[in-house]
Amino acid sequence: MVIKRQYILYFILLAIFIQFSFLDEYVRGGSDGTTITNYFVTFTICFFILVFNKIPRNKDAFIVIFILFCVYLINFIFAADRNPSWFLYQVIFLSVSYYVAAIYFHIGLSDYGKFSRYVKKIFNVGIPVVICISLYILVKHYNLLIDVLINLFEGQNYFNGYLWQLYLDFYWDKNRAGGTMAIIFCHILTVPEPKYKSRNIFFILTVLPIISAIRHLQLGFALTAIFINIRKMRFIILIILVFLVSIFPFRNVYFQILETSTKKDVRMMGLANTINIVTEYPFGVGNGVYHTFVLNNMDELTEHLSDYGIHMPVGPESDVVYVFSSFGLLCGLIIYAVLVVMLFRLWRLYPSLTYPDKLFALVFIYFFFAGIGEDWIFSFSYWLLFGFALGVITANRNRNLRSQTILRPQNINMKYL
Repeated sequence: MVIKRQYILYFILLAIFIQFSFLDEYVRGGSDGTTITNYFVTFTICFFILVFNKIPRNKDAFIVIFILFCVYLINFIFAADRNPSWFLYQVIFLSVSYYVAAIYFHIGLSDYGKFSRYVKKIFNVGIPVVICISLYILVKHYNLLIDVLINLFEGQNYFNGYLWQLYLDFYWDKNRAGGTMAIIFCHILTVPEPKYKSRNIFFILTVLPIISAIRHLQLGFALTAIFINIRKMRFIILIILVFLVSIFPFRNVYFQILETSTKKDVRMMGLANTINIVTEYPFGVGNGVYHTFVLNNMDELTEHLSDYGIHMPVGPESDVVYVFSSFGLLCGLIIYAVLVVMLFRLWRLYPSLTYPDKLFALVFIYFFFAGIGEDWIFSFSYWLLFGFALGVITANRNRNLRSQTILRPQNINMKYL
């Protein structure tokens, strides 16, 4: 039995949406535990697909995955603590990521066209589902909308009520909901089909109260738009630099305000904690043990925050925090060097890519920047998307694009926003 490659990719893409959906949490009733899709999808790919299908070769992707595996192995041997089951999971995730990149590398133009249509079908089904969920929250909890309108400029806490109700009603947390909506937004921006214009606008309006409370979603798209259009924004960047220079004489005032506000932010506390960890543990605390480390050292970590009445968050709340705290300075830099190289390769290719290559490139760029304020990395869905992005960079069909000089990056199509 040989499974056609476009169907394998179709299944893998469905797996990404399943894990980003509320299905896992809903089945577990909100309790802690490994997601069912981690088990199910990994088992299916490793057993049924790998047994009945020859693994295609992708030399460039293999080198990238091998570098990351070596980093994992060094961390597992020399880190302050280790989690064998987590290490095994990550090795499996890397293997699946390579398999995705290898398949996507070899997929022919005819299969590529079929896969493109399959991807669009997933979104054509998924977007109405998200709209229905959003409308349900808006109608059932209309009082929250009234509070938001009354206190529109008072702060973000009123929008957070939607996130909380989304979790209470559907067990859909901020991380998964934000990831789902981010991928849908990337689809809308890369496939501006006129016949879906009204639907896309309606989708944006219905999810607006929810995404208003997801700061990493806003940050990710803001930085993504700037990054992709960086060459056209030289004048704007110059204005920003002039502004920063102009406020330099008043730096003490701004720094005091910034210091007070950032110390109350959980992500800044995580970054401060990372500096201490990197200094004390050259190879990090160990991959998969960050939460345990924080819980075991909570009193020591929160001692210097007693004046603010804030406790150290158990979760890293940032990919930057998670990578450097878990792997240390050197290994963390190697991981981010790989990600940055891929980031710029995708940026260079982006103007000439077609759908769905452009979708996966935009999704990877978004998650790179959104990772500043959310911990996506090391999840199964992240490594599946990583595999697609790696496949885009190394794909045979994009070989000519890699040798071209891109004179001017293409804008993200913002006409529907």
